[in-house]
Amino acid sequence: MEQEWDATSTRVSKVLRRIARAEQAADDRTDAVIEGNGGTLPLTSIATPSDRMAKIRAQLAQKGRS
Repeated sequence: MEQEWDATSTRVSKVLRRIARAEQAADDRTDAVIEGNGGTLPLTSIATPSDRMAKIRAQLAQKGRS
């Protein structure tokens, strides 16, 4: 019984170490500096229409909100 527990404990420890290494590697990749636009890259490639706020206000007015 104790041998089974030791084997299980060893497997769990290995899996936890593997997960920790994978998370650390992912963190290292996301901490990389993005070169190019001075770090001000847009969050999306779709441009926002200039009349967006006017449309939102019109929709709110239709619903009776301001």
